[in-house]
Amino acid sequence: MKPVASLVFFMFCCIFFTKVNAQNIVPNYSFEDHTGLPMGYGEWNHAVGWDNVNNYIGFMYPYASPDYLHDDGGFGVNLPATTFANVNAHDGDAIFGFVAYIGYEPDFREYLSAELTEPMIPGASYTVSFWITNGESGWYGGAGSNHVGIQFSEGPLTQADHEPVGGIPQIEIPGIYWSDEWELLTYTYVADAPYTRITIGNFYDDSDTDVSAFGVPGATVAYYFVDEVAVVPLTVTTIIDTTICDGNIYTLPDGTTTNAAGSYTIVLAAADGSDSTVITNLTISPVYDILVDVTLCAGETYVLPDGITVDVAGTYITNLLTAFGCDSIITTNLEIIPFFTSTTDTSICDGESFVLPDGIVVTDAGEYESILISAGGCDSIVTTNLAITEVLTASQDISICFGASFILPDGVVVTDEGTYTSVITAVSGCDSIVITNLLVVTEINTNIVADICEGDNYMLPDGTLTEISGTYNFVFTSVGGCDSIVTTTLNVHPLPIATFILQDIICIEATPLLLEASPSGGTYSGTGIIDNTFDPELATVGGPYLITYIVADAFGCSDTITAAIEVQENTADAGADTTIMSGETAILLGSAGGDYVWSPNEQMNCFDCAITEVNPFFTTTYTLTSVDLNGCIATDDVTVFVEGSVDVIIPNAFSANNDGINDVYHIILYGATLNYFNIYNRWGELVYSVSNSEVNWDGTFNGQALEIGTYVYATEYVSNGVLTIKSGSITLLR
Repeated sequence: MKPVASLVFFMFCCIFFTKVNAQNIVPNYSFEDHTGLPMGYGEWNHAVGWDNVNNYIGFMYPYASPDYLHDDGGFGVNLPATTFANVNAHDGDAIFGFVAYIGYEPDFREYLSAELTEPMIPGASYTVSFWITNGESGWYGGAGSNHVGIQFSEGPLTQADHEPVGGIPQIEIPGIYWSDEWELLTYTYVADAPYTRITIGNFYDDSDTDVSAFGVPGATVAYYFVDEVAVVPLTVTTIIDTTICDGNIYTLPDGTTTNAAGSYTIVLAAADGSDSTVITNLTISPVYDILVDVTLCAGETYVLPDGITVDVAGTYITNLLTAFGCDSIITTNLEIIPFFTSTTDTSICDGESFVLPDGIVVTDAGEYESILISAGGCDSIVTTNLAITEVLTASQDISICFGASFILPDGVVVTDEGTYTSVITAVSGCDSIVITNLLVVTEINTNIVADICEGDNYMLPDGTLTEISGTYNFVFTSVGGCDSIVTTTLNVHPLPIATFILQDIICIEATPLLLEASPSGGTYSGTGIIDNTFDPELATVGGPYLITYIVADAFGCSDTITAAIEVQENTADAGADTTIMSGETAILLGSAGGDYVWSPNEQMNCFDCAITEVNPFFTTTYTLTSVDLNGCIATDDVTVFVEGSVDVIIPNAFSANNDGINDVYHIILYGATLNYFNIYNRWGELVYSVSNSEVNWDGTFNGQALEIGTYVYATEYVSNGVLTIKSGSITLLR
């Protein structure tokens, strides 16, 4: 007799129906959804859901990318006046354009691709449609080609740069296609695989592609615009998710039966001639017969699968239904394991340890309770009463001289220094321990190496002083009565000899002086010293300043040497500033501690004199530079302010000696216009002449240098509307 629950035949089926309406499974079919407006060619990435097949963004050879076109796009990609043709969107504000063929670039193809919103169902019919045009062709397009079509695939197609991706399109426009108007092309297609992607373009290479010019005579570029791409299921698809118990049979919509899990696609013909697809996803729920072995410790309880609590050993049968209504029988075999206790008395010597039954190590006397898990997993309690027997320990410190021996408490004779433990067994069985610390006082041989400098004294171990190199031996008696020998090796090192050469005088403006002494490695001290340099500016004018050099060797022996240096400063005074009228002469009165050099020296009668005359054309600052016998340099400035103005300045001398100073004769025009400027020698011969140009005479005539002397000039110029004719003399110097 089966349990009551098993007498009732129960079949439970969970059926979930999902009806799929006919809708376009192409995302963003009219390209209106975008992440940004296109600003250039090949910016397919702004259209949501669409891509090319090489993943390159933008227009860059050799990559091929379709063009996203929009009413508000950038130059060349804005509708309707695009680079490729004049065209408006068929619907909305956006379309796509792609190249199907380019005559001057072999096998160049652009593709437009997107992932379908749901996989196509094998055996199901679909309406595939799209609007297409070549637009009103411009210079770029104007041709049409064959093989323009659509290829469905189960994954993305790939393109390295611009080559045809190959494959056979499922939808293809017959023959060579070209139209300057939007046309709707519609096809019916029965899917033969669960395709997930749609790709639009020409999938054949140039050898299999035919092209004709339509819009522009002689055109070889086939460029197409597409809009409103649609893939719409023709059938109504119903999806049934259901479950049966293992061993039961399920009847499919077409009347066939099955008892195997799986997905079943049935295409039914409706009365009106339209297809209906039913997809049944069938799951088999198992029927369980489970045996469970359970072990309990005495005093514990167990809850059976049906919720009943038991604590007695035995076999229990429980009948349950699964979540899908299928029978499940669980047989539970319950075993009870009893509880055990025991007591142990034991003892250890003081200092030893004892391992309890549970593995714990103890060293103190007491009662310990160990809870153990038996082989059946239940507790067993073992009580251990532990006693401690005392161990006696003593220690002694013994000293002997080197070569003597000592008898330990256990009778062992030893001669070496160390710590010895003698174990003596007591009546109780526990050991008594005697620790002997044996010190062997050996003959102490001490070696001392000492270093002193020449002129110093060293105290030897016996208290005497010496300053002589050598080896000294001393014998002492230690506290333990044993001999001790001390050997001292004394090294007397000579003092290093320092040399330091320093110049007597340095100028205040000089760069810091690098100090050099031998032997190197010592330290310098004194006024103006920074590390190993003497800074005259830091020391200031004066002296002599003493600089000390101290050097020590590796043994600390040192020598000190001192040198002196004086810091001097030259002086220069160019005099007070003065003011003259234009054309006048100023006298510069200088004083200095050394020689005299004036600059600039143009219009100056002596550049190396203390007193000199200058005739500047404009306000000029002159610098007096002086170098004294020690090479110290001083400078000072004086400014000659020139008031008033002249229209023309005609110098009366120049030195054509190729020294780079005043070698070419010039005149200065202040707003005046020069008609001519002529120069004559003392015989009236014309040696130089210019008209309406700058005066640049180098003191030559017909390529030959003229002799030193006085020459006559004649000139005519216009200033402020006034014509002036003027003559004078020029002195040629060399």
